[in-house]
Amino acid sequence: TLAVAGGTEKPPGGGIALSFKVDDVPAAIARAAKGGAIVGQEAAEGLHEIRGGGKNRAGHVVCFYAPKAK
Repeated sequence: TLAVAGGTEKPPGGGIALSFKVDDVPAAIARAAKGGAIVGQEAAEGLHEIRGGGKNRAGHVVCFYAPKAK
C-alpha cells in the first residue's frame, strides 16, 4: 500500500516514512530497538489503530501499526 500524506502529515524532519502493519506493535518496536532503531513513540492507542515507532539506523522514520480489536 502506498499512502500519500497531506501537508500537515509530514514525517518528523521531512523525508519518507515506512509504515508496517504488524500483529503486535509493542513487540515490533522492541525488535526494532534491539536492531538499533531509536524509539520515538511507544505503542499508543488511537481512534482506529495502535501505532508507534521511531527512526531506523539510517535515520528514516519507521511506523508500526495494528488495527484495534473490535
